[in-house]
Amino acid sequence: MEPTYLNPELQHASVEENRRGQFKAICPSIVETAPGKFVIAYHRTSAVDFHGKYGVWIRYSGDGAVSWGEPRPVAEGIQAPGLLRLPKGDLLLNGCEHHGDSRGSRSTTMRLFRSRDGGRTWEERAPVWARSGGMWLQGGCGNLVRLESGRILCPLHGAGGGNYTSVFQAWCFFSDDDGQNWSESANKVSLPKRGAMEPCVAQLRDGSLVMAVRTQLGSIYLARSDDGGITWSDAWSSGLEVPEAPLAMSACTEADTLVLAYCAGAYEPDHHHYGERTPLSVAASRDGGKTWRKVGDIAGGEHEFGASGPNSICFTSDGRLIFAYNWAEVPWNRGRRCNGGTRLAIAGKEWPGFPM
Repeated sequence: MEPTYLNPELQHASVEENRRGQFKAICPSIVETAPGKFVIAYHRTSAVDFHGKYGVWIRYSGDGAVSWGEPRPVAEGIQAPGLLRLPKGDLLLNGCEHHGDSRGSRSTTMRLFRSRDGGRTWEERAPVWARSGGMWLQGGCGNLVRLESGRILCPLHGAGGGNYTSVFQAWCFFSDDDGQNWSESANKVSLPKRGAMEPCVAQLRDGSLVMAVRTQLGSIYLARSDDGGITWSDAWSSGLEVPEAPLAMSACTEADTLVLAYCAGAYEPDHHHYGERTPLSVAASRDGGKTWRKVGDIAGGEHEFGASGPNSICFTSDGRLIFAYNWAEVPWNRGRRCNGGTRLAIAGKEWPGFPM
């Protein structure tokens, strides 16, 4: 099963379909482990957010991410995994564990795992944080980011209350010893309404960082750091019109270009989540996020591409660009049954408007 519209200029692949009445496959994170070889981690859940049983699974591909082997479990009780390949080949994987009542005050632990054999076995390490004093999570985009300096960032958003009543702020934990010890940013990115949510961070060629966040303000907002994520600027609008929805951002440092995958639906303040989360689109910026141009659409139709969002962008060793995302039936129109699942869209340099 696939979305109604798939851009014919891209190559499309299915990783796992949802199984109605059993689980949804959401929050994919993909990394290349060797030329043409990939690992993808994703989250199976019986209900989106923390309302059901959930756990992280992985699959492998040896043919350029076109087909995938059988799923293998990593850990139960965690969601929204982020994968990172370290320079010597080890993999790090993070995932958020929830503590507390599903609608009241909440707390989380960001668990961390390391694999020294390409993801076949995993050793749990000390967590990034444990038993937060409020609702802290990476949301729909569980990315880990390694900077040129070797520093690893774990972007997050959080607040002191429950997920449904809080005003969130965005910041980072960072590690300078491959994830053994973690520190926090000195300040946080703040915005009105529900706040700054589900941050993604990318590094530009000059070493500066750009953070993109989900908002309820009708646009994706961005902030900048010039000290490796320790401090962050005030946020500014990207100018891209969006509903409230997750996003994914990465950078091609060779071209000094930011690439953003996002839900490009119209902003409708009276609509569920401030608008429909379709189509799933790509935009690029060559000036550090000050201005953006829409490159094209990945997929579309009367579906939702933002239940847990466009979650991962991977620049491959052979010059391709892979977007990992999940899709599902529109939550305010459950009569349109489409099941959904986790998918990939693969762009080559021949794609019109390719941002490299």
